[in-house]
Amino acid sequence: MQLMIALGDLLLYFDTTSLAVGIFSLWHLNSDDAKLRKVGLIWFIVNLLNIFVLTPLIIFVLFFGISF
Repeated sequence: MQLMIALGDLLLYFDTTSLAVGIFSLWHLNSDDAKLRKVGLIWFIVNLLNIFVLTPLIIFVLFFGISF
């Protein structure tokens, strides 16, 4: 049961950071500086990994109760 609570908290953490990273990456992608645009692109890719890999994995583990 503790694992389920911890994974639920982790899911909330990933969703919160996804929103923060989305704002951060958009802010940098619209920059005039090439280095800042590169940082924004890296954060955008990290955000996509967060949304499409980590969050579904946590949901899968929560629903099916797989323990590692």
